[in-house]
Parts: sequence; structure tokens; C-alpha cells
Amino acid sequence: MIPVQPSVRRVGAQLLAATGLGVALPLLSALGDDPAFFAARGSPALDIWLFGLAVVLVPPLVLIALVLLVRAANAEAGAWLHAGLVGALAGLFALWGLERLGVESTVALVVLGVFAAAGAGLAVARARFVGTVLAFLAPIPLVALGLFLAVSPVSELALPADTDVEIAGVRSATPVVVVVFSELPTVSLLDPAGELDEGRFPAFASLARSSTWFRNATTVSASGDEAVPALLTGKRPEPGRLPIFQNHRENLFTLLGADYRLNVQETQTRLCPPELCERRDGSEGMGVRSLLGDAGATWGRVVAPPGLESRLPEPDPERSSFADTGVFDAERERRFRDFLRSLRYEPGEEPTLDVIHLRLPQGPWTRFPNGSQSAVPGEPPARGGEAEALQAWQRHLLQAGYADRLLGQLVERMREVGLWENALLAVVVDHGIAFRPGAAGGTVTQDTLAEIAFVPFFLKLPGQSTGRVEDRHVTSVDVLPTIAAALAVPVPWETDGASGLVRRRGAEEVRVGGVTAPFGEALGARQAALAARVDRLGSGAWDGELYGPGPSRRLVGLTVGEFGVSEAVEGEAVLSARLAGLLPSLPERSALVPSPIAGTVAGGVRPGDAIAVAVNDVVHAIVTATGEPGAARFSALVPPGAFLRDADNEVRVFLLGGSAGEPTLAEIETRLGG
Repeated sequence: MIPVQPSVRRVGAQLLAATGLGVALPLLSALGDDPAFFAARGSPALDIWLFGLAVVLVPPLVLIALVLLVRAANAEAGAWLHAGLVGALAGLFALWGLERLGVESTVALVVLGVFAAAGAGLAVARARFVGTVLAFLAPIPLVALGLFLAVSPVSELALPADTDVEIAGVRSATPVVVVVFSELPTVSLLDPAGELDEGRFPAFASLARSSTWFRNATTVSASGDEAVPALLTGKRPEPGRLPIFQNHRENLFTLLGADYRLNVQETQTRLCPPELCERRDGSEGMGVRSLLGDAGATWGRVVAPPGLESRLPEPDPERSSFADTGVFDAERERRFRDFLRSLRYEPGEEPTLDVIHLRLPQGPWTRFPNGSQSAVPGEPPARGGEAEALQAWQRHLLQAGYADRLLGQLVERMREVGLWENALLAVVVDHGIAFRPGAAGGTVTQDTLAEIAFVPFFLKLPGQSTGRVEDRHVTSVDVLPTIAAALAVPVPWETDGASGLVRRRGAEEVRVGGVTAPFGEALGARQAALAARVDRLGSGAWDGELYGPGPSRRLVGLTVGEFGVSEAVEGEAVLSARLAGLLPSLPERSALVPSPIAGTVAGGVRPGDAIAVAVNDVVHAIVTATGEPGAARFSALVPPGAFLRDADNEVRVFLLGGSAGEPTLAEIETRLGG
């Protein structure tokens, strides 16, 4: 069969229409409803316009050029290529449209998408009138662009309103340092007695000994886009407002901007106006090129069926073009190092306002308390089962230990430059996180409210050396009024909060978004959550209590010889191929460690069985097998100190059996994946 040979003009019009349906319309619709994609990157209006034009024009121009090149060499091949491209784009449009209409089955979507692609491709190849109809749809990408720039929520950024800055003009000579951590619930930092766990979090415990610790502080939102503005404005969030200066003109930066040199690193928000803040976060360098790189992965998630979507990367304003987890993690550390170097104190000169939003211990969870980094990217699924939720909790706590390490380095740097004695230091958290099987960690319910709501808040006054615990209930909208009161400066706008330094009755209700609970009831729920965490993951040290959760924890740290070893289990454990480069010989100076040790087990292991993982003949982790019968999986966190350097590391996997008093190990043949 000889395909229809459309004119060059028809080729252009048809591919413009097809890319509009399969690329521009799904992508611009998704990003038009997600202005935070641009706001968190600090994208100026010009970049957004150029981005939109690139999405609309670049794909069709590339495909048109490809088709014409092939046609010049072989007319029939060029015509088939043209029909195939149109069909593929029609199939992608069908996937997107059917999912929006409510089709949820991955199999159904894939089958219907393939039929749509094949049908559209053949129709264009065989029926000239189909190509004519398609050519009339050429304006679709321009319509999508117009809706994106002028009608969607992104229009607030693409067509910005007046951005004149009004500075409050208050006077103060006290340097101010504000550190905002992310996703760190108070319950993660506490020991069984409800005090700060000094064994695991020495820097937070040390800070509490020389500051005011608002032990019962709560956030007002589980979203950083809302929680951080609440911290810096003293106002409760209004749903749908972007975390940009135009929407939050009255904030800490405009309060102190007249009298302070501002040194600000924002990541998720853009509240500091460019007139006051020299960007130190690298956001201006991202530009249209990086936006397009990130948008490519976003488009993949938009058109992919639900069953495949979770396997694709997710956008994050701190990542550059969806860099891998290791690069992302290194970027967070780089920004923190830059912030430390920028801290200085010069008596008699203009005071500084140093602010950093350090998105830790927020995932991806890759770090251990000693600074080592997991060589296995990714993290347990947010909506996994009990085993996945438990490991997510473990990895969160370990990365919280790393955040504690960075806090200690911050305090040390402040001592070096003279800020510790002379500055006002506020250490706050945007919101917490909860770990429940089958539920996303940031979803607020009555069951998760206590873990998401209660967050650390420390305030160290200049010259303060004695700690004080404040048990009154304060919220994140009280942070800015508290800082202002400590500086003895008035806040010239109406806030929803009040100073935590003034003796007053605390808020009687804990409210995060639309979920509320009486303060006393929420405190009781926090205590219950703490008890559950201690029971599962221990406290006081980064030892077997964390790596062997539950009743099996006493077995972690024993040698294989201390167990009764029974006959081998039929089957085979295949370790993740990502471990192959490090397990045989871990370099002496490598910050990477091959943990968690993950793999699959075929044979005599069933989901729910207890798996013991030994490294160099010491049992370092006990986990529960997951997956399906005959295809079980396991993932075991192992401490960095378990691995030998510049030597072969032997990993052995066992099925744990026997009784609590006489546990036994049945070895599973183990090999590295290829």
C-alpha cells in the first residue's frame, strides 16, 4: 500500500496539530494548573513566555524537519514516518484524554492508546480527507498557549501585577539568623520521656540548652507552599495563593529590609523581592533550558497511565533538569555550605538577616547521620505497605540525624564569626510528616494530625546561655511576631499570630488545613505516636534498635555463628545490580555506602517472612519480605560502619525462624544482580 503523500504545507499543519494534541495541550494544561512549578524556581515572566513558545513550536519544527529529510531520501518512507508520528501523538492524546475522563485501568489505557495510535496513523496514511481535517486543527497549540498564558493560574506569573516594594523601615542593630527545616515532626526528635533525644540529635539538644524551646509549637499547613509564608508573614494561609512576593508583600524581608543586609536562600518560595535580595540559590541560572528539561519529565507523567506514572521522575524546584538523587542531595549540601561561608558579623556595620530554607530531612532520604550517602537512589513508596512505611520512617530518622549534624555545623560557624553571642537565632520547621501504611506521608487526617502538626521551634536571644522550655501552644503564625518582639520592633501590619515571648494563653485548638483537634487531645496523640516510634525504632543511639525494628532488635549485631543455622532454603536471593560496584570493594574515601541492601527472593520465601541480612558475618538488619508469593522482595537498611573499606564485603541473606529464645537462620543462596 502506498501512503498518501501530503504537500509540505500539509505536513507542517498536520504535525503542528498532532504535537498540539499530544504534547502542548497536555503539558500546558498540567503546568497551567501548577504555577508553583514556575514560582518555586523564581521564573520571571519572560522565561514563562519563552517556555510556552518553545513547547508549542520546538516539537513540531523538529518533527517536520525529520520528515522532510527522510522524504528527500525516500518519498514513501517519509510518508510512512509522517503517518507514524501523527499516530503516536494521537495515541498519547488518547491516553491523556481517557485518563481525564476517568479511565483508571493501566491495561485498558494502554490498549486503547495503541488502537488510537494505529487507527490515526493508518487513517492519515490512507485517507486524504483525514489529513485535511487534521490540518484544520493546526491552531490548537496556539489556543493552548493562549489559555496557558492568559487564563490559567500561571497567568498570575506570566502577566504579573505591580511589584513595587514597600519596606517597613523599622530600626534594629541585632543580626538575625533564621533556619527553616522541612518535614521534621517534633516526635522524631524526642526520647521516651518527651525530652530531646541527645543520643540521636545532639545539636538540637545542645541548642535547647541555650535557647527557648517552644515544645508544643504547631504548623498551620502541611504544604511548604503555605507553611513557609505563614512563618515569614505571621498570617494564616489563603488557599491557592502562590508563595511569591506579589502575594505576600508584608513579610520578614520587607519588615527588616530597610536596616539590614539580606542574605537569603529560598528554595520552595520566592517571598524576598529582588530589590532586596540578591539570589544566592542559583535559580536565575536555571532559565528556559532547565524548565524545558523538567517539563519533559512532567509531560511523561501527565500522559503515562497510572501504573507507569510512579516509575517516572517527579519535578522538584531544587533539582536541575531532574538530576538524579545523588546530584539533588549534593545540591542541598552545596547550598548549605555556601550559606555557612556567607555568615559574618562586623560590629558597628549594617546588621545582617541571614535566612535559609534547608529542605531537610525532607526526602529523598539518602543520608545517614555521619554524612554518608546511600548509593541506592529513590525511597520507599509513599503509599506502600507496612514494611515500606517502616523503612521510610527509618530513612527519615537517619536523614534527620544528618540535619542535626548540619545544625551543629551552623552553630559552630556562628561561634567562629561572632554571631552566636550577638545574633537572634530562630530554628523552625515548615511541617511534619507521618508514616502510615497505604497513606502518603503528608496527608493530614485525624490519625496523622499530631505528627504533621507538632514541629520544633527554637529561639535563641542575643547573649542567651540558659535554656528555657515553653509549653504554651504557639503556632507557625506566631514566629514572625516572636522575632519582632525579641528585636523590639513593631510589626506594621495585622497578623494572625502573636509573640510567644508574651505571657498569654496558648491556642486551644490545633488546626492544620481543614483538620482540627483540641490542643490536649492532640498532645495525647503525639505521645501515642512517640510511644509507637520508640517501640518500633528505639531511641538514644543509632544502633540495632533502629536497624532491627520491633521484637527482633536484640538480634541485630550478633554474629551468624551465634544463631542456630539450619539447612539452606530452596531458592535464590538476587541483590540489586546497583550494589555491584561497591560491595566487592568500597573505596576508602567514598561517601557512598551500598545501603539499603535490596533484592528479590525466588523460591521458599513468602511475603511476611522475616529476612535477616548479614554483612561480613554480622547480622545488621532484619526486615519483612514483601511482594508476591514466589517473587518476594526485601530492602534492608545497614549502617555505614558495617562495610569494610577497600576490601570484599560479603552479604548473606537468611530466612529467620525458630523461637524468640532460640532464633535460627536458614541461608538463602545469594548473588549480585547483573
